[in-house]
Amino acid sequence: MYLYISGGVLALVCVIGAATDIVTGKIYNWLTFPAMLVGLILAGVFTGWMGLLFSFLGIVLGCGLLILGFIWGGIGAGDIKMLMAVGALMGWFFVLFTFVYSVILAAVFALILYIATGRIKYLFKNIKNFFAIVFYKRGQDIPKVKMENSISIRFGVFIALGAIFHFIEVLSGWRLLKF
Repeated sequence: MYLYISGGVLALVCVIGAATDIVTGKIYNWLTFPAMLVGLILAGVFTGWMGLLFSFLGIVLGCGLLILGFIWGGIGAGDIKMLMAVGALMGWFFVLFTFVYSVILAAVFALILYIATGRIKYLFKNIKNFFAIVFYKRGQDIPKVKMENSISIRFGVFIALGAIFHFIEVLSGWRLLKF
């Protein structure tokens, strides 16, 4: 029963979150914070303290997986809160799979956009610039990096797709990724 109720709330949050992300470029607090609260309440009521802990760890992991992207400027706060809501509703293990699927789907979509718009050469330049930032060493001058002709995508849409895909996996018992 718990899986179906939390899954229904998850589906609603994913559809609304993806739609608002596409239309406005935002995932609103009025959606994500109540979803986190509902996730915690459902976990506590149906599965007790252990479920509440798993739900709380889902919130923490959802934040932790995207926080560097937010700090570096590639991810919005709404994306983080949406993944936190997924974690609250479904637990930490579910949010891990959702994150992996979201990244894969977003990367494939971005690659297709780079190829379709003829900007593939900028992709490699931007990857080089990204690693210049990641592997920056203390004592060196801070690299001044400009991402040229980068493509902007709505990551909340891919969080929603990743979560719905993994929920279908859970219901069917089938797994694309096994870890």
